Amino acid sequence: MPPSPDQVADERRARRQVRLLVDLTTACLCQDEELGATEAVRMVDALRHTILGLFPDGSGAFDLLVRPRLQRILLERWGVRLDPDDEVVH
Repeated sequence: MPPSPDQVADERRARRQVRLLVDLTTACLCQDEELGATEAVRMVDALRHTILGLFPDGSGAFDLLVRPRLQRILLERWGVRLDPDDEVVH
């Protein structure tokens, strides 16, 4: 059974929300001069949980599409790397 128009609209809305949240998080990680490594990792973790709340089956997509972008910023700015379980590795 194909999705209803409401379901399609809800998914589009959720995708736009994810895109906006990723862009805002990325901008904050890159531009907030007062942001520390611990807070940055917490932001990434909060973003991941928010995305998984919107798309419960989206863990693979987050790890494939979003995580590398955020990981690069964390590594370049703070020398912090996330292991596969999103734990901090210095």
